[in-house]
Amino acid sequence: MADPRHASLIAAELGISEEKVLDTGVLLQEGCSVPFIARYRKEATGSLDEVAVLAIRDRFAQLEELARGKVCCILEEHPVEAVAVGNGNAGKETVAFLGSMELPGNPGVILVNESGASIYSASKIEREEFPDRDVTVRGSVSIGRRLQDPLAELVKIDPKSIGVGQYQHDVDQKKLTQSLEDVVVSCVNFFGVFVDVGVHQDGQVHVSQMSGRFVKKPLDLVKAGQKVRVSVLDVDLKRRRISLAMKGVRQGPS
Repeated sequence: MADPRHASLIAAELGISEEKVLDTGVLLQEGCSVPFIARYRKEATGSLDEVAVLAIRDRFAQLEELARGKVCCILEEHPVEAVAVGNGNAGKETVAFLGSMELPGNPGVILVNESGASIYSASKIEREEFPDRDVTVRGSVSIGRRLQDPLAELVKIDPKSIGVGQYQHDVDQKKLTQSLEDVVVSCVNFFGVFVDVGVHQDGQVHVSQMSGRFVKKPLDLVKAGQKVRVSVLDVDLKRRRISLAMKGVRQGPS
């Protein structure tokens, strides 16, 4: 994979423009041979000779091998079931790169929608959770959490930042906000409800924990503003999540 970051490094090492290095890398990636590139693709490489093209090819290969080794070392040290890759720049290429490897533990490699992740990574709540981390690290955490629990992560973001369409800024913003809030609320209600338990973080009651009988729509069982009794199933301090249950708890009058 002709990684632009590798191209920048190779350009500095060989004294060749970054554009020429990257274009040469793309040709190599497409399967063109060194002699073919040097003889017939001079317009793309700036007339680089075979020695220069060969040096670029070998250096790209070395850096890619180093990248593969680093990924494997990380996964050996921190075993995971899945690897989340943001669908931004070079996302598909990264998935293809990881998919070409024999990753330790054989985790799945999944492309995740990263809309709004950069905004959330710079938000107050994320700064409080990871005060010593760079915004890029916080964004990566958000992308990983979206794979683990998309709903719990997306409700933290202003709906307008999720990316609902290229014309979202051309419509009435007040009406757009109201419509988006309605959508988010209906999604939350489909999976369960959030309960104010008197602390900074609301607790979540998943639909499966709302009743001993099947619940098709949580709103058929509870309404906004209704008081309910719950039991605490789990408190995850790292992820700031409180899992609650209404099932098995005697409910008083609403």
